[in-house]
Formats: sequence, structure tokens, C-alpha cells
Amino acid sequence: MMVSTLFVLLYFMSPFFLFWLYRLSGFNVREVNIINLVVFSFFVFAYVGVLPLYFYWDEYRYVVGVVDRDIIISIFFASLWSFFAIILIFSLWVRVLFVPARRCAGVDMRPFNHMESLVCALAYLICGMAFLLYMRSVDQVALFVALFETQEGVARARSSMTNAFDGRYHWYRLLISDFSVFLSYCFYANYLKVKSRMSLGVFSVTFLLCCLFLLSSAQKAPVVWYFLGLYLVYSVVVNKGIVSFKGGVFLGVSGLGVLVVLFVVFMGVEDFSLAVASVFSRLFTAGISASYFYIKFFPDVEGFLWGRSLPNPGGIFPFDPYPLTKKIMDWRFAGNMERGVVGSSPTVFWGEAYANFSWFGVFFIPFLIGSVIYLYHYFVSFLEDTPFKVALTVWLALFFKDVSVTGFSAFLINVTLFSFVFLVLFLVVLSNKLSFKIIR
Repeated sequence: MMVSTLFVLLYFMSPFFLFWLYRLSGFNVREVNIINLVVFSFFVFAYVGVLPLYFYWDEYRYVVGVVDRDIIISIFFASLWSFFAIILIFSLWVRVLFVPARRCAGVDMRPFNHMESLVCALAYLICGMAFLLYMRSVDQVALFVALFETQEGVARARSSMTNAFDGRYHWYRLLISDFSVFLSYCFYANYLKVKSRMSLGVFSVTFLLCCLFLLSSAQKAPVVWYFLGLYLVYSVVVNKGIVSFKGGVFLGVSGLGVLVVLFVVFMGVEDFSLAVASVFSRLFTAGISASYFYIKFFPDVEGFLWGRSLPNPGGIFPFDPYPLTKKIMDWRFAGNMERGVVGSSPTVFWGEAYANFSWFGVFFIPFLIGSVIYLYHYFVSFLEDTPFKVALTVWLALFFKDVSVTGFSAFLINVTLFSFVFLVLFLVVLSNKLSFKIIR
């Protein structure tokens, strides 16, 4: 009883201290930037869900084995420390190392010129061609399967289009799910600035195609994040970089509604209350509960990895990357392979740090991750104020928010991220006659 009481007190008091530390560093919590979305997503996806796990309020997580409260308390302290360390390193960059970024609030963005519009349109055409090639490479389209078959059939089709795709899925994803969304954000920012029929028409086409691209594999979250990104673009261009409270509440309620509908369509959940409960379970406990099995798996089932889960681009290092998320998923749900489903079980970034370096990794890695995120935030803030900068800021914010649900190596050695940034910078230089502007 005493342990539970202390846990609850610390759980509710800690966010107030972290918020005070964050404000002390000079960050405006309502401003649209990479830092704020990382902090917000970590709180929602890697902190809030610990309480329902501890008291067994999420029946599904309890049924699949999240029952040991000692491990759940370990998860709580790991997330709390990671949360604190990330905010602390942000503060150190600003207050001690004196590397402040430019603020997005109050920015007066210039619209696209004709060359920029043309280059972006051609780039989006290439994304569309990549989508057609991708569709030719898959046996079934999960979106269509969801309309006619069972949930198990949808899971197999989704698996064949993603984790079990026979080909270089990450390159298709770069163009179809990442670059196309970035370009759509560009066109939306440009429309909000010029308000012409042509700009509205171009954005509308990219909007519809992005929805098709993102829903084709019957994944629910990507399209919701796309809508959130559009709202953030609107906040930057129209509200001078500030998120309104009413707009945020409306977006949150709308996003939950969209997720409930997608659960009914893609997961075959017919009971409305069950669909709502499933959405809340996925939002608040799914990601953080996976860390429970990382702690159970290492080192009792298998020894610590000592870096073996890190990517090995081009095979330049003498080891094959350890398929960490798939290994955990196969161990948790052994029946998936028998059903032809290749799944994965990602979790908050400190989960991979633990799997590789034990609790020492949980202690040190947050400082490294926080520094990487802050440096991206810093350099992007000095780009010229154009739709390119607005879209890149929003896209990177949505990318780095995944520290709350993805291993740390995805943010240190990520060929897809490097390729995306290169494509964006190439697009900027090409559309400005081989020139590149920054603001000092």
C-alpha cells in the first residue's frame, strides 16, 4: 500500500517539476517546433500509460502478461529519468552552451515562386509513380482487403505490405509516406499564404493522394499524424507559429474520432465502446507496455546486445543487425508466424538502450538523443522562411516525436532520414537556381 501511494504521488508531482524546468529554459509550450512535439509525445505515449498499467486498468495489457508491478515501477523510473534528461539537455544547449534557436512564432513566410511550385509538382509526380510501382509489387492491398475480409486477412495483407514486404520497402516508404507528405505540407503552407484557386487545387490533389498513400496499407496512425501536421502548418502560417487551445482540443477530439472509425473498418471492431477503449489502449499503453517485455527478455532469455541492434548501412560493419523489435514480437506472440503475420514490437527509445547496454544505456542515451534532436531543431530554425522551412519543421517534429515509441538507433543512424533531408535540401537548391539561403 505504501509503495503504491508513493508511486501515485511521484507520478502526479513529477510532471509539474518537469514543466517548471522546461519553462525555465525559455521554451514556449504553445509554439510549433520540433522540441515541443517531442516533449508532448513523450509525456503522452511514454509516461501517461504507466499508471493504468500499474493498476491493471487496461485489461488487454494485463491479459498479455503485463502483471509484475516491480517491472512496471522500473519502467516508470526509466521513463521519468529519460524525460528529465531530455529536458535537461535541451536546457543546457540554450542556457549553458548558448546555442539558442530562432523562434518560429511571428515568422512572416514568403510564398513559393514559380520555379519552386514547378519543382515541387514534378517531385510529387515522382512520388505518385513510386506508389504505382509499389502497388504492382504487392499481392494484396490491405485497404481493399479491409472492406471485404476478416481482421486476420487484413493483418496478413498489412504485414505483406510492410514488415514482410519482399523488396526495399524503406525506399518506397521514403517517397510514398515521407516525401509526399512533406510536399503536401509545402503546398498547404503556400495556399494559406496566397489563397488562390490554383494553389488550393494543387493542395487538394496532394491531400487526396496522401490519404490514399497512407491508408493503402490499412495502418491507422499515419493518416492521423498527417492531419495533425496540416494543423501545425496552419498554426505556423496563420497563427504565427502558436497553437491555439481551442484548436488543439478540437483536433484531439477529431483525431480520436478518426481513429475509432479506422478501428471499426480495419480491425473489425463492431462494438463502439470497445473501439473507443481500443483507441485509448493503443494511444497510452501500447508503446510503453512493450518495454515490459524488453526488460523480461534481457538478460533472462538472451544476453544484452552491446550494440548489435544498431543499423549496419551497406554492411560496412562486421555484424548483421539484430532484429530487435521482430524478435520481441515473435517471443511475445509465437502464433503470429504460424498465421503468416510478420509483426514488430517497438517501444520508447530507452527500451533499445536497455536491450543493448542494460541500465547504463538508459542513463546515458537520453542525453545523446536530446542533443541530436536539439541540433536538428537549431539548424532548421535558421533556414529561410518559406513553405519549405514550415513543412520541414513540421515533418521533423512528427518524425522525432517517435522517440516515445521507437528505439534510439532510428534517430542516430537512419539512412532514410539522411536521404530525406538530402532530398529536401536538393529540392530547395534546385528550385532556387542552385542557391541556398539561411537567416543570420
